[in-house]
Amino acid sequence: MEVGPFFVTGPTVANMNAELKLGNRVRVCRPSAGYHVGDKGTVLEGPASNTRDDQKCYVVAMDKDGPGRTSIIFGADEIEPDD
Repeated sequence: MEVGPFFVTGPTVANMNAELKLGNRVRVCRPSAGYHVGDKGTVLEGPASNTRDDQKCYVVAMDKDGPGRTSIIFGADEIEPDD
């Protein structure tokens, strides 16, 4: 498993400014909701604003969940583009 600087320090400014679009491949950069750093998925919706803290959120279908499974909502600081 590859652990980058996002795991400890959070996303960089460049990462936070990169707006994801429908169909973009992403990977988890901070552990969240049972997903680990490096887990991958595809953006289904977003960005949308979280009304609590105005953070951008994305709906993602995670690869490890398989087809037809429930998608999950990630904050923009929990995922990054998978280049």
